[in-house]
Formats: sequence, structure tokens, C-alpha cells
Amino acid sequence: MNRALASRIAAAQDRERERLTNVGLRQIRPLTVQVRADAIRALLGRGGDVQDIIRRTLEGAAPLVADGMLAAHLQGRLRSFLTAQKAAGVRMARKSKIAKKKDTFDWAQDFLARRLELPEAALDEIATRYHADARVVVNRLITDVQDHVGRAMAEAHARGLHVRGGVEALRAGFDAAGITPKSDFALETIFRTQNQVAYAAGRWNANQDESIDEILWGYEYSSVGDDRVRPSHAALDGWRAPKDDPQWRRVFPPNGWNCRCTAIEIFKGDAEAVHSGALKTVRIDGARVRQEADEGFAFNAGVVYRDLLNYQRGAA
Repeated sequence: MNRALASRIAAAQDRERERLTNVGLRQIRPLTVQVRADAIRALLGRGGDVQDIIRRTLEGAAPLVADGMLAAHLQGRLRSFLTAQKAAGVRMARKSKIAKKKDTFDWAQDFLARRLELPEAALDEIATRYHADARVVVNRLITDVQDHVGRAMAEAHARGLHVRGGVEALRAGFDAAGITPKSDFALETIFRTQNQVAYAAGRWNANQDESIDEILWGYEYSSVGDDRVRPSHAALDGWRAPKDDPQWRRVFPPNGWNCRCTAIEIFKGDAEAVHSGALKTVRIDGARVRQEADEGFAFNAGVVYRDLLNYQRGAA
């Protein structure tokens, strides 16, 4: 596939995910302000334990992350169905573009579920799984924030700092954990990456539907193509393999935190249906770079979540 076209497709899918991500971020950002303010009040003796406040406040992010994952998953499934319809020459349904004025995920989930003719029981099953996984991810964040704040406070105590110094130490602990007044990049990174994982899972699993599987050959890896792409992801750009190639279990994107890469469907009979071979080391700007996912991301989200989606579109 023409690299410019592939990059445009990857960028378009990134924008599709980003629309949903921004809905969640507008709801998550107030937690950043609240947890810092409540922790400072507790430190000043106005009620509560700092570590308990961190846990109770940030736990509020888990349902928002889960709702975002569900909406992204459904959007990913719909994207795959629309892509396959276009490849098969089927008349396209009206566009699925998400209205920007909406501020919650309820409308998106309802709209996408209806477009997918998704049974309510299947929707509930997917939601339950994503809520469980969101709690795990958010709990890891909570532990990290508590550790940073705890170390900062212990250091302040050891230095004999009084109230003002303690408040500054508390703020520094939050800053080190990525919970800052100007940026909530810790929560944002989690939210964006989990949405990317769910979107990829939705696309991969939609492509297991027999109506798509029978015409699908495989995928072509595509980065967004800008200067923010990591070298190991740029090394994968243009790599093609059949849908059942086990290497997709290690490099089906996202392949790292905030990864914007995608895998573009290649259908049987397409000129691009040519295997690129085994993953290898390539040269980029004179440097040798391995085609691989970042540490901790060598998995295929669609395979991880495949047990959720054993239903056919429109089944009761």
C-alpha cells in the first residue's frame, strides 16, 4: 500500500479514537484537581488521611476508563465492519462519526451497539470485563501515586520540615507521579492507551466474524508517519502478514503507551497480499532497529479479549 495513504488511514483511525478519548478526559481531569486539593486539606489537619484520600479519589477514574474502553471497543468493531463492506462493494451505511458536543459515553455506547446490532447480553459481558480490567490498571496508578507521595512526605519529615514545607513536598510527590495542576499525563496516558487497546480488540475480533474472515487475507502495519513515531514502530511500518501469522500476537498495535499505530486490513485478491516475512532488525537513519513492540506490549489485544466476542453480528 502507498505509504502516504497508509499513514493517512492510520491518522484517521487515531482521530476516531481521539474523539472518544477526549470525552473521557474531560470527565477525568477534575479528579487531578480534587485529589491534590483534598490531600493538602488533610495534611493541614482538616480531615482525612492523605493516602486514603488518594485511593478514594482516584478510584473514581476506573468506571470512566471502563466506559471509554467499551465505547472504543464498539467503535473499533464498527470500523472493521465498514472497512469490510467497502472492500466487498457493499453500500455503506451512513457515517459513524461521533458527535463532538456529547460529554458522556452513554450515548456513544447506545449508538454504536445499535449500529452493530449487538445483543444486550453481549454488551453487558464486554462491559463487565472492561470494568474489571480498568480497576486493575487504575489500582496500579493509585499505588504509584501513593508511593511517590509517601516518599516525598517521609523525606520532608526526616528533614524536619513544617507545614509549608510539608505541603510543598506533597505537591512534589504528586508532580513526580504525573498528577500536576497543568497536566494529568498519568491519568491521560492510561486512559488513551486503554482506549487504544480496546479499539484494537474490537477491530481484531470483528474481523473474526465469518462474513469478514472469508474475504480477509491479513494486515499491513502502519504508523502515523510523523516525527513522534518510535524507531521500533517505524521499523514495522509497511510490514505485512496473513491474519493467522503468529507474529501478530506480538506486534498487533498498540505497541506501547500512547502508541498511535494501526494494522490496516488487506483483503484476498489485493495486490498488497504479500507476506513480508519474519520480523527482523532494519536500518533507520543509519541505526539498527528491531521490529518489535515496547516492553510490556508484546501481546494482541484481540486475542486477549477473544473470549468476549463469540457472537455473530445481529444474533439474539
